[in-house]
Amino acid sequence: MYTKLLEVTLENLKRRSTCIQYFGLGFIQIKLEKEYRIHFYTSLLPAIIDKEDIHNHRYDFTSYILYGELHQEVFSLHDGYTHNLEEESCQEGYMPKKESGKLCRIEKLSEQYLIQGSYYTLDHKTFHRVTSTSAITFLKRGDYRKNLAEVVRPINGFKICPFSKKVSEEELWGIVADILSEAKKDISS
Repeated sequence: MYTKLLEVTLENLKRRSTCIQYFGLGFIQIKLEKEYRIHFYTSLLPAIIDKEDIHNHRYDFTSYILYGELHQEVFSLHDGYTHNLEEESCQEGYMPKKESGKLCRIEKLSEQYLIQGSYYTLDHKTFHRVTSTSAITFLKRGDYRKNLAEVVRPINGFKICPFSKKVSEEELWGIVADILSEAKKDISS
């Protein structure tokens, strides 16, 4: 498990990687074995949406901030008519079998600015969203607790697939190499 940025090498990431992909929410995701992920948040590949949708996950996880800063907002859902709650999958091309949707409203409970060396743990039922233009995070996820995650969008909000912008693996690895190099220089100085 990576707990410090200096432990991360491009060669090791490539060797352990089962998948590298651009997540159109502003980060590159590298899947490492079953339960580990490393995310490279960057402005080099702009997000395809202004703000990440409020969402929960199919599993509990802990995310370690290895470099940079991550902004997180946590929300609760209540009866109301300003937003729509829908089931969602993070698998490219997968669509839920039935149309889901439930009207609700949101309330922001908290927000945090997490810096290098910090971490947070999130229960699969917790609704949140994160933003960053420069961060590297290491995520350890638990077992799946449900088949689909849930996403909350404003009533007239657009549904955009985070996989709709394709970036080649070669380009993604090049960006990861650049980010790693710059981040290691930054923390060494």
